[in-house]
Amino acid sequence: MRIVAARAEDARAIAEVHVASWRATYAGLIPDRVLDSLTVAERTALWQRVLAPGSGWVIVARDGDRVVGFVSGLDARDGDDEARDGEILALYLLPEYHRRGIGRHLFAAACRRLAADGFRSLRLWVLAGNPTRGFYRRLGGRADRREDDLIGGVRVPAVRYTWDRLPG
Repeated sequence: MRIVAARAEDARAIAEVHVASWRATYAGLIPDRVLDSLTVAERTALWQRVLAPGSGWVIVARDGDRVVGFVSGLDARDGDDEARDGEILALYLLPEYHRRGIGRHLFAAACRRLAADGFRSLRLWVLAGNPTRGFYRRLGGRADRREDDLIGGVRVPAVRYTWDRLPG
């Protein structure tokens, strides 16, 4: 398994992971019609924009040549500019790659990237019913805020996890 920076040509593979992971993880948490409407083509367009120069960063997990997971991040959307909070926006794995330690490696790589960019703390949002909440607690995250997220016209509770210092 290799953890490396994503390339522009990885957009479709990242989109495939994104769609598969959402369908597996969010079944029962968000409306089925939203999950059924997800397309690799739409997500590919999204990830092409994210991977464009100067737009953001993505780190992928590769099993051979296959992208099996990814993480992306940026400045925290709800943070104090002075605090230099980074934010992980997405961390997803193909379901068959869960519980192999890959998520931990992606998380650590994201923290290293955020530290290199000058961030000192970290935030991320997780749907309240998401089974990965325990993963973030085990990594030292503290649930400190709840808000509803609007997904497919339905309000879904989300929880923010915070690390006052970047792990690692």
